[in-house]
Amino acid sequence: MGVLDGVPILVKDEIPTVGHSVTLGTSFIFDRVEKDVLPIIKLKQQGVLIVGKTNQHEIGIGTTGFNLLHGTPKNPYGRDGRHYYTGGSTSGSAAAVAMGLVPLAVGADGGGSIRIPSGLCGIVGLKATYKRVARDCSVGCSVSHAGPMANNVHDAALAYAIMAGEAENDHRRHSQMQPPVHLHAYLTNQSTDLKGLRIGIFDEHIKDSDENVQRATKRAIEHYRQLGAEIVPITLPHLQEIHMAHAITISTEMYSLMEEHYQSSHFNQFCPESRVSLAIGRSWSSSEFLAAQKVRSYAMHHIEVLFQNKVDIILSPATPCTAPLMRDD
Repeated sequence: MGVLDGVPILVKDEIPTVGHSVTLGTSFIFDRVEKDVLPIIKLKQQGVLIVGKTNQHEIGIGTTGFNLLHGTPKNPYGRDGRHYYTGGSTSGSAAAVAMGLVPLAVGADGGGSIRIPSGLCGIVGLKATYKRVARDCSVGCSVSHAGPMANNVHDAALAYAIMAGEAENDHRRHSQMQPPVHLHAYLTNQSTDLKGLRIGIFDEHIKDSDENVQRATKRAIEHYRQLGAEIVPITLPHLQEIHMAHAITISTEMYSLMEEHYQSSHFNQFCPESRVSLAIGRSWSSSEFLAAQKVRSYAMHHIEVLFQNKVDIILSPATPCTAPLMRDD
């Protein structure tokens, strides 16, 4: 028996899973899947039962979870008869875990698509380091990650340990050697003493969020301080330029993958939001794309230096606001 034997899970639409077509949340893409991707294979080897696929923001290019064709999942924490967005693009997986349909789901993240809905639905979502969880990407190849979404840290960590690992057919595997994944320290050390842990805080970034988010973040910082963690002020410079570089990268790669459909009769079958996003991706020049990669390299180097010399983790709000209200218009 595997460690997840008999556990029901759901998988985001865009992640290839045998027995389920990949639609990317559209009305015209129906890619038949002949072989599971590696993280799904690993989960199946540990006994999970895949009970279905989950809805997503069309082609994964939005952060609300809105889907004009298949319907928009509602945040389970709606109140007073009002409905709120789950966040996206992994909207269905987040809603299903938050409402208790399944204890675990698999999502994909290229710019917050696991982290945003996890934060807005009050669950745990993990976007691992690039290629830590192997995947044959169908969307946003240089930024896309598969990862677990669960009701608690323990379940997310267990699923991550199972899913992680490089693919044998990845030509980069010999230049990006991965250490083995294990949970020995996590499972054996149940102490809440955080003495020696350095938590990086970029205060100016936190101040950009809504007041209620700021208050919750400050409570978390104080909680970890009381447990013995060292709170270390840090700076993440040029965030606006870094955000722009990411937007250029993901929209360009998305257009490259969707170009055949965009240039065909399927154009009018995209929802208006997707058409606009793809048009933006189409508009970038090669020099702008290369410039974005230079900014990306700068950001990666800065973060690497922080982790090597100053902090062990960086604490930040998952989103700058709580779940947006769904309006009729």
